[in-house]
Amino acid sequence: MKKNRILLVDDDEVMLKTFQLILEEEGYLVETSTNGQNAIDKVNKNNFNLIILDIVLPDVRGDEIAKKIKRISRSSKIIFITGYRKFKKEDSLDINFETNIILKPLTVKELKKIIKKELPL
Repeated sequence: MKKNRILLVDDDEVMLKTFQLILEEEGYLVETSTNGQNAIDKVNKNNFNLIILDIVLPDVRGDEIAKKIKRISRSSKIIFITGYRKFKKEDSLDINFETNIILKPLTVKELKKIIKKELPL
């Protein structure tokens, strides 16, 4: 059985490592990135079933990265995460594809639920 590949992109390295370990225990192949350019490099090298992408990264906004990712890998599903409570997709994101926005802090239980919904067995 082929394992689903997930890319986690966030500048919070502790959160990335924690979620990576948890998801690998669940059987997923997980890679992480702390910035947009590194995320693009990883997408160029590997096909990811799901990308969980922070909207605010140190080098570029998440929606800009998402557009580049979609040009490289149209089949990758993207979920945005943000710590900004007043964020509204229709007001702020410059994208032309369907996605979800999840507010931080994200619990392990919420993360697993989201992934199971996006990557059904």
